[in-house]
Amino acid sequence: MNEMATKIADGLERAFATRGFAAPSVEDLRDAAGVSLRTLYKYAPSRDAMIRMALEHRHQRYLGHVFGDQNRPSEQSLSETLDRVANWMQTEAS
Repeated sequence: MNEMATKIADGLERAFATRGFAAPSVEDLRDAAGVSLRTLYKYAPSRDAMIRMALEHRHQRYLGHVFGDQNRPSEQSLSETLDRVANWMQTEAS
């Protein structure tokens, strides 16, 4: 995901997390993403695509939070993994 797509996905994720999937208008989503309507539709041409983009972004953030840096050896203990999941649930889950 390039920098612009990441910015849009982050804004969409926040908008959907706070207002749900049905409530925000396209204009609300555009404002949350901080881009023009044209740019939003370039990266996510439908509401369905916007939802998928936001969920994929959240999923990638979750994996990064729980499993950390992919370049280091995966010697992470089960206890450390569960602590990271618990931390995500405390800070990110609604």
